[in-house]
Amino acid sequence: MNFVLLWRRGLKVDAGDQTQADGKEQAALLRSIPGVVVHRVSPYFATLFFPGDKEQLEGLLTGTKWMTVHIFEQRKYRLQ
Repeated sequence: MNFVLLWRRGLKVDAGDQTQADGKEQAALLRSIPGVVVHRVSPYFATLFFPGDKEQLEGLLTGTKWMTVHIFEQRKYRLQ
């Protein structure tokens, strides 16, 4: 699984309660994506684990307010 950092588009800093309500709605949307394990969500960014690649995740995020900032690829090492 890859560790992913997402950023919300089109945020207004002074929006107050509306930003909080919209943030909860957007967090619920992330949790509903198959294969996603949400690590942390705020109104402005989210971190999550996703088993696929960048193209797969961006396809699932189409039509949402989230955009992929960076994907940290997880690697497994075997000690001998």
